[in-house]
Amino acid sequence: MRIAFEFHGSFYEKYPKAHVVKSDVLINSTGYGSMGRVDVYEQDALAIADSHISIIHLKEGYDPYFIAYFLRSPFGKIQFEQWWNGSSGQIELQPTDLGKFVVPDNSEKGVPVHKQQEIASKITQKTNQAHQATGVAKETLMGAREVFKKAVYGT
Repeated sequence: MRIAFEFHGSFYEKYPKAHVVKSDVLINSTGYGSMGRVDVYEQDALAIADSHISIIHLKEGYDPYFIAYFLRSPFGKIQFEQWWNGSSGQIELQPTDLGKFVVPDNSEKGVPVHKQQEIASKITQKTNQAHQATGVAKETLMGAREVFKKAVYGT
């Protein structure tokens, strides 16, 4: 995903619709290989997104990490596939079509914000554990390769 980048001064002021603020959900909205990549802007720095990034300023009562995880899920991916248009590698998602996406209701009958935060926290924890396990597995594999080299080549 092309990440928002930091800008200051007149260029920044010239493009207010491209302003990104902390907790905005960023969506890569162009390209067959990158369409639908989703992340949360976590910085306090002023930033601006390029034209390939859609910026979602969430309403109160929605957790940005929950929404990002939801959009990365099969439910989100189905909607990206439904609403993109274009052909080949030139596909894009129009802002009006992004507005048609369905996300869980944040009412007590749906998924209230406290429950969204709980779910997002659990997913983040499991994701971090998976990344740690991947790191351990890579280290173990590298060690096994060294043992193999020593056994085969005697060095």
